[in-house]
Amino acid sequence: MTANELHCAYVTNSRQFVDLEYKQNAGITEEVVKDLVYQQLKRDGYSAKKNSPKGKGADIEGWSNRYGGVVVEAKGEGSRPEMFYNFFVAALGQIVMRMNERNTRYVVALPIHEKFVRLVQGVSHEARKKLNLEFWLVGADPIRYSIHILYAEHP
Repeated sequence: MTANELHCAYVTNSRQFVDLEYKQNAGITEEVVKDLVYQQLKRDGYSAKKNSPKGKGADIEGWSNRYGGVVVEAKGEGSRPEMFYNFFVAALGQIVMRMNERNTRYVVALPIHEKFVRLVQGVSHEARKKLNLEFWLVGADPIRYSIHILYAEHP
């Protein structure tokens, strides 16, 4: 999948997700999420490095002269309902453990599955702001994948 196949929408009103989120698993794995986010960062001018599936450290790290640093933790769909919550909490814990720079965007990237959307909506604005935390939700439709950025502080 190339960057030209991606569509980026900056979404600040979570009600817009009603038409985007899905309920059944669409096969969006962690590797798919990482690939799409990596391509989006490259398209946005970041020099980015994607970690291998078994590698240590963040899933993706990057730098842009314009935007500063970015650290991304990604998760894919869960095969059982309880896995969505576990994946969400794991991603939050991993990203919090990596927070050590002021001029850095911290991103949790997830499929736009309704279970993840509800969990993301449960994180308060105050917490997101204090942690400089963004959520990027990857959606799938019959034509292409797309990245929807929820609660981003940067354009």
